[in-house]
Amino acid sequence: MTRSNTATIKGGYTSINEQTQSAPLPIYKYYGNNIDETIKDDPFPTPKNYFPRRFFMIGLGFWGIMLCYIIRVTISVSIIPMKTEYGWDDTYKGILLAGFFMGYVFTQIPAHFLCNYFGGKRVLLVGLFVSTAMNILVPVASVNKVAIVIVRVITGLFQGIAFPTTNWLIKKWFPLSQRSTSAAIIWSGVYIGTILADYTAPVIIETVGWKNIFYIYGAIGMAWCICWAILIKDDPKDAWGIHPNEVAFIKSDQDQPNPATQLLLSTQLDGAEPVQAELSFLDVTRRLLKSKSMWALLYYNLTTSWGFYLLLMWYPTWVTDVAGVTGNLLSFYIVLPYILCFIWANLAGVISDKLFTKGILKKTTLRKIFGGLAGGLPGVCLIIVAYAPLSVGGKIFFMTIGISGSGFSGQGANIVTLDMAPSHSSVTMGISNMVATIPGILGNLIAGVLLTKFGGSWTPIFMISSSFYLSAVIVWVIFISAKIVV
Repeated sequence: MTRSNTATIKGGYTSINEQTQSAPLPIYKYYGNNIDETIKDDPFPTPKNYFPRRFFMIGLGFWGIMLCYIIRVTISVSIIPMKTEYGWDDTYKGILLAGFFMGYVFTQIPAHFLCNYFGGKRVLLVGLFVSTAMNILVPVASVNKVAIVIVRVITGLFQGIAFPTTNWLIKKWFPLSQRSTSAAIIWSGVYIGTILADYTAPVIIETVGWKNIFYIYGAIGMAWCICWAILIKDDPKDAWGIHPNEVAFIKSDQDQPNPATQLLLSTQLDGAEPVQAELSFLDVTRRLLKSKSMWALLYYNLTTSWGFYLLLMWYPTWVTDVAGVTGNLLSFYIVLPYILCFIWANLAGVISDKLFTKGILKKTTLRKIFGGLAGGLPGVCLIIVAYAPLSVGGKIFFMTIGISGSGFSGQGANIVTLDMAPSHSSVTMGISNMVATIPGILGNLIAGVLLTKFGGSWTPIFMISSSFYLSAVIVWVIFISAKIVV
């Protein structure tokens, strides 16, 4: 017989399983010390002034992704004075900027196996520690063309685990009802990292020289490694000082549907049998590749990443060529798009959660809208910059709006990797991110060659990127779905 869920207990903890025989989860309630309380409304109460430990994951996850992009982007600004000092041409600049992605592409899929074997905490710690150490070595390696490219390849190799591993941890640390918002905050570290690198780098270069950029950010990276090693665990239940009710809250929404999240937790394929709890990597991949949504995601990532990475790495050079500015003004121009990216990313996460939980829009509709904005804005703006008779200020305005559109991708391509495979999101992110890295290599190489061939003209580069962006939007809107695949 099932007993009442409401109990009056004096002090300490009690398990709901002691009260409700049918409840399958070990959910704990806190009743205070020597205080009789009857819990009626809040199923997961915690002590007053308790700091939720999952906020550590949000904060350090955000910092970690921010660090990744600082390491990735710093070279795009420092390469301007480095080119002058070492006499590099645009073709070699393209090779150096592509070096990171040459390594980055190889560890996207292995990240899944590494996380399952060693745990996400260790994988991300080692990955960011080594990539930070390699970043510190850039000034030493810069005297040799081959050595600095090798350093950048190794940097990308170890940083390639970052996004799949972060997905692996997000799935463990956050209930589905908070996953969009939490993921949006963590992923917005992409834009803050870009902002910090792009804003501070020109100032540091003018003040103490380009070499010190790598040492300063190296120190920040090592500080993150220490905090991550102390505060983060693979499973939140093992986190320092975590309350049992917080663990119960995280697990309940993942494993037991409630009216607000039942659509998120469907474990059935369209018209197929229920998915088994444990699947091999090959089984997961096979199921994903049978889905039109997965192929739409891969095409979208392949085509939009061409423009995203090209602008990420070459935009400071474009601003310098077009506006002829340095120092603080250069910093302002190149960070403004990413400030807007950060704002759009977090607003989109909150709006998406609210519209979905209130039943106003379906998940698939939300993903199509935000993914369409992320590809459509830069696609249109690049055409305007390439052909419209604009002043320097006008060109920078439209480039700012275009680049900022990528901020919506957090609720488009990024979150879809969690939608399609909630229990295997590291696989989905690994495959899609590996495909997205290919244009990071080719785009940077080709951009350097085109600039040399066409005498510094950016029009061919922008038109190629715009065509890719707009074709991505068409495929995305027609084929993408947020239904669970595996």
